Amino acid sequence: MAVLEVEHIRSLVQVGTAQAVDSLGLLLAQDLAVQGLEIRYLIAGELDRDPLDMKNPVGVLFELKGGIGGFVGLFFSSVVARQLAFRLLGRERKGEFDPEADSVVCEIGNILASQLVSAIADDLGEPMMPSVPVLVIESAKEDFIARVMRRLGEHDGLWLETEILDPSEDILGRIVLVPEGFLTHSTS
Repeated sequence: MAVLEVEHIRSLVQVGTAQAVDSLGLLLAQDLAVQGLEIRYLIAGELDRDPLDMKNPVGVLFELKGGIGGFVGLFFSSVVARQLAFRLLGRERKGEFDPEADSVVCEIGNILASQLVSAIADDLGEPMMPSVPVLVIESAKEDFIARVMRRLGEHDGLWLETEILDPSEDILGRIVLVPEGFLTHSTS
């Protein structure tokens, strides 16, 4: 597993999320933007405060193999997730999720995660692959945190979170990366 300094991971996430959001913008035929990059340290597997300032988001979750390992979570409000899915399906923006809409939300997550992971892998010069996406409609935030904490155990971790903005600068969703391989200081 690659082990990187926090600042290196920060720069990779900034490049990767910009690349991911540009891809989603092309798919939706609109200009999207990335805003901010919040970094939180997970000390001995504990979160210092509630992450993801979202109420009951829908999540598309991935485990990362190779490279820096870890997890990626993409989170949208249920309203935004439905709107994105129905827009891409060419349907009215009404109704609940169904298998077809679920599949589209997973594919949106897959595109975003693959672009982020690709940017990191290209920089590292070693392969990285996201797992098959796991769509979580209820309790996505709690599910993601539980997965991360099980993996971290009593070890320290890093939580990198950024926002996806639409053209009117409303938040469409959030991208979270929790890498396994990182250092908090320079080894040189």
